[in-house]
Amino acid sequence: MLTIKTKKINSLYLKKEYIYKPDTYEGTKAVKQHKKDNLKITLDNIVLDADLRSQVYLASILSLANFTFIQTVAGGTSLSDAYNAVYKQLLNWKDAHNKMQNIDVETIATALKATMEELAKIIGVK
Repeated sequence: MLTIKTKKINSLYLKKEYIYKPDTYEGTKAVKQHKKDNLKITLDNIVLDADLRSQVYLASILSLANFTFIQTVAGGTSLSDAYNAVYKQLLNWKDAHNKMQNIDVETIATALKATMEELAKIIGVK
């Protein structure tokens, strides 16, 4: 946040000072929201974003994987073969540092679970 402070030097001159103060998060609700907006988790030495937008992406991948798994099993594939074909599939995923990582769908499920556990700690449920 940028504030302007005016100082009177003498009766004729005014001096403006620009003062930068970083945003402060006051109050429990603001602090919790800031923590949720900047949430990151680490899995297998990979740091992943875990904010709300990232949670939506993770959940979407899992929903699609679950649908694909059901279709594969319904098509006559054994459960273990279907599981390996769907949940062990590698995906390109950007980590919190915008570097591409190869992670499987099973790791995405673990990431979403870890995210929910961290959110529970932030809001005070756990």
